[in-house]
Amino acid sequence: MSFILGVLSVMLGFSSVILVIYLTKRTDELIKTEDQRAKMIIDEGDKRTQQMIEHTQQMIDEGNKRAQQILAQMQKSIELAQQMIDDDGRREFRELIERMDRRLSQQTYIVKDK
Repeated sequence: MSFILGVLSVMLGFSSVILVIYLTKRTDELIKTEDQRAKMIIDEGDKRTQQMIEHTQQMIDEGNKRAQQILAQMQKSIELAQQMIDDDGRREFRELIERMDRRLSQQTYIVKDK
């Protein structure tokens, strides 16, 4: 009887060693696949970030172009207004301001309580 128990304990010990080796190898394989997935996710994130940076830079460049266009238009408007003031248009400009003042003073505003 003790011989059988000894043999069974040796077999149980041997099977536990084999099970540990199998589980260790399987764990290593799972870790490798998870590492590959993580690297793939990081690479995709890097690509998306790069695309967003490029898109943002493009938007900034377009905004700068628009700002330059607006500044150029404002400069033209300022030059035109200055020319109106400097030229014989002073009288017309004053009349325009007076008409605007009259219209503003004639308008009444009604404030409604909520």
